[in-house]
Amino acid sequence: MLTFACGRTTHGDVDSGTDAPETLIVDADTDKLIDEGETGNVPSLWSPAHDMPTGRASHASAFVGGWALVAGGTVTNIGTDSVDAYDPEADSWKTTSPLTQPRYLACSTLLPSGTWFMAGGLLGSGYGAYAAGGAEAFDPATMTWNVLPAMNGKRYEHACAALPTGGVLASGGMTQAGPFVQTGSAEVFDPLQGWTSTGSLSSTRVGHTATTLGNGTVLVAGGATEAGVTTASAELYDAKTSSFVPTGSLSEHRAGHVAVLLGNGKLLVVGGGNQQILASAELYDAKTGKWLPAGSMTVPRGLMTATLLASGKVLVTGGYNETLADIASAELYDPATNSWSPAGTMASGRAGHAAVLLPSGKVLVTGGNSTGQQFPVDSAELFDESAL
Repeated sequence: MLTFACGRTTHGDVDSGTDAPETLIVDADTDKLIDEGETGNVPSLWSPAHDMPTGRASHASAFVGGWALVAGGTVTNIGTDSVDAYDPEADSWKTTSPLTQPRYLACSTLLPSGTWFMAGGLLGSGYGAYAAGGAEAFDPATMTWNVLPAMNGKRYEHACAALPTGGVLASGGMTQAGPFVQTGSAEVFDPLQGWTSTGSLSSTRVGHTATTLGNGTVLVAGGATEAGVTTASAELYDAKTSSFVPTGSLSEHRAGHVAVLLGNGKLLVVGGGNQQILASAELYDAKTGKWLPAGSMTVPRGLMTATLLASGKVLVTGGYNETLADIASAELYDPATNSWSPAGTMASGRAGHAAVLLPSGKVLVTGGNSTGQQFPVDSAELFDESAL
């Protein structure tokens, strides 16, 4: 909060003099004036949470069984199997059962059964890194990870989406780290039958998104092809026919973007990059199969997070800009007005971090890479929409 003092003058028969300076307090996050007597009760948009036991980036996060979990990622220049659990009520962390193998750049999704699914990713570090095919699921009842059948193909930087059948679609990604080899293959995990190959994507994709829509189909959008060229194409996967069919293309080629399914059934796609980092956003309408403009963020972003809030708005945090410097600012997208507005500033810039919505409506942001830090950070922050 910023504090200012100004003179107050009244005229007429009441007071012809100048009073003592009046204190005006402005919330730096919201730019709103705050009554001096209420400053102790005014929530802040951003506040620190307790540091994680382990600094990490390129990790996964989910709220499962009363805990906000962060799993895997890189800790220095190597992947980790460690998993930390955050208790929102106590603002405290504990280290819980590790993954069955260290992994980063894996895909993860919550399943209807209440378990947290994770598959693939990179193992090792640097030139010795290699793709993983293993899969596992976190059981909140036992706070342990259970080994699942391995994918038919090893992959990382792929995309996963939970299917209405209780299974998972894994698509695209890279199959090896050096030299880089991309894939357009896809496979489906069934809790009873394991993995089976399914129809292939129309092209190889990495850095794409895959989102389950309200009608049960999965929308795969954007990404980069094997030639390293970003694409605007999109396609729909139908679990009933085990096939992909083309749908409307994005207005801009993009990879490394984020996608969020809104309460109105439309899909918001934000940021990412092609030859440049993008600030633009687009909306996919499943009824028409077309994309509509959704305004632009105040700054271009890649490797940011996007979280659907209880209000229906979307919080976008951090990421990196055109100079590949990490960003500390945050923004809100409002579907009702199809517009963007500032959402305060985090204590530090972050890229490759994670964010998860808590039952309180707050958002927990964890880890990532930050300018001036040699290794991924262990800090965490809370966003409180009620402060707006």
